[in-house]
Amino acid sequence: MSLFSSKDNPENLNPEFIQQLTIGRKITPQRIAIHVLYWLWNCYENYNDFYRMLKLRPELPVDPGLHRFMFMSHLVTTIVTYYIVGYLVLPSLLKVLIYYYATRKVLWRRIAFLISSFFLVFLLFNVYDYYIFGYAVTHFKPVPGFIERNAKYVLDLGPFAFLRSQGAQGFIWAFNLSYLLLPCQLRLIRWLTTWGVDNIKKYDQNQKLARNQLKYLQDQINPHFLFNVLNNLYALIHRTNSEAALLLRRLIDYLRYTLYRTHNNFVELKEELLFLQNYVEIEQSRLRDPSVISFVRHGNADGQLVPPLLLLTFIENAFKHGIHKSYHDGWIDIKIEILENPALLRLDIKNSVSSENASTRKDAGGLGLYNARQRLNLLFQPDQYKCTIDEQADIYHVQLEIPLHQSSVVNYEFETN
Repeated sequence: MSLFSSKDNPENLNPEFIQQLTIGRKITPQRIAIHVLYWLWNCYENYNDFYRMLKLRPELPVDPGLHRFMFMSHLVTTIVTYYIVGYLVLPSLLKVLIYYYATRKVLWRRIAFLISSFFLVFLLFNVYDYYIFGYAVTHFKPVPGFIERNAKYVLDLGPFAFLRSQGAQGFIWAFNLSYLLLPCQLRLIRWLTTWGVDNIKKYDQNQKLARNQLKYLQDQINPHFLFNVLNNLYALIHRTNSEAALLLRRLIDYLRYTLYRTHNNFVELKEELLFLQNYVEIEQSRLRDPSVISFVRHGNADGQLVPPLLLLTFIENAFKHGIHKSYHDGWIDIKIEILENPALLRLDIKNSVSSENASTRKDAGGLGLYNARQRLNLLFQPDQYKCTIDEQADIYHVQLEIPLHQSSVVNYEFETN
């Protein structure tokens, strides 16, 4: 489960995640049973602890009235404090920490709430200890050594001693708040476990979505592209067999790559570049003047990995709107630059936009580009890639920058043009 909602503003925290940090979880018989079992165990332990601490001497029994008074007052305050701290204060603390880690922004109002909460907790327990021990030494005689020692310390310091004495703060923590450590730790472990499981499920879903989108892209490209190429083959066969054979070879390489080499999340950049060059040359074969298409690569692709068919989406979009809809003066300029440190790939595409097709330009960023953006969001973090589209009156300009993964196997070198 992600921290943020689907809106672009990072301050919109995911309500489903926040609900898991609050009391809004559904109350079930299983949850009730777990809480009841824990507090039964807590009662048993505290009951026996107070029985041992309140003895006048090891061989004498404990005053049952004092035992009940100390045990019940401590149990009630522990239960109330646990649910306040565990379901209000601790979730707010986690929310502040996670939000700051994710956005480097501080939730000042929530921090003020946390400071006020901790102040009030120490204040209430200071007052509670002052009057509880004062009542115990006044109404129960003889006074056990445990009560006498603590009462003298608390009564001498006063009901607001935590404001001026670190010793009073330590006493409040040891006698009252330390009992909250175990349930809060258990609750924190459950949160982290649930969050981790949700993230694993989300990762699996994203991987499945990415594979489905890639498969859809493959299914979308192949039939449409094959139809156009076969028409070109029919025309070329009537001219020269060598040209037809060359185009047919490129078509075979195209099919082989799309069918057998693009099933992983990342493929060799060298193979992807050869595939793109193949695609561009096939498109050039359809034109009377191939020089209107420029395809330039710079850099070393040796040992680099890239998502398959991702670049093709942007290049195909340029052909669709830059050449196919501008029969007289259309042009395309494609530049690919490979950087080594850091390992990045930069794609820069410019294509002409025909004024006679201006009314249909709104579909330039259609389903293909939408799927490409979705893949980018699934494959990379938002700060790892850049994708900008500048649409002017007569030029459509796409700039893409993505990180490259390293391959453990290097098969051959890449020669730049």
